[in-house]
Amino acid sequence: MAQMSREGKGPARRHLGALTHLAIGAFLAGCWDQAWELSDEGITVSNEHGFKFFRWYFDWVHALVAAGRGEAQAARQLTDDVVRWAVAHQATGVTFFALQARAFTRSGQATTRALTRPRHGSARPDSSRRTGQPR
Repeated sequence: MAQMSREGKGPARRHLGALTHLAIGAFLAGCWDQAWELSDEGITVSNEHGFKFFRWYFDWVHALVAAGRGEAQAARQLTDDVVRWAVAHQATGVTFFALQARAFTRSGQATTRALTRPRHGSARPDSSRRTGQPR
């Protein structure tokens, strides 16, 4: 469907639907460059045909990709943009998608901190201390 629309053989609305699914699928498959490019295309088609409502889908995918790449500031900015748009248009459900990208960002930051934190001693508790038995 996306290819047909690119060739001018299909309605823009269906093109946007196809791009949405392709972009999300590419993100989930780990093809983040492709997800970003498909989202760029979706934003262009949305703007060219006046379907401004659909832009948030592509900004959301951009936020997910930025979060996955560890680009916390870019992910935060994209997420904030989506939330602002959702509030202004009373599209409450959209905020849940945006907050998913924000959680993904924070999860990545927490994982990085945990992996880089120096560890002192064993991570396992000393069982002999709990039971009062000598070591």
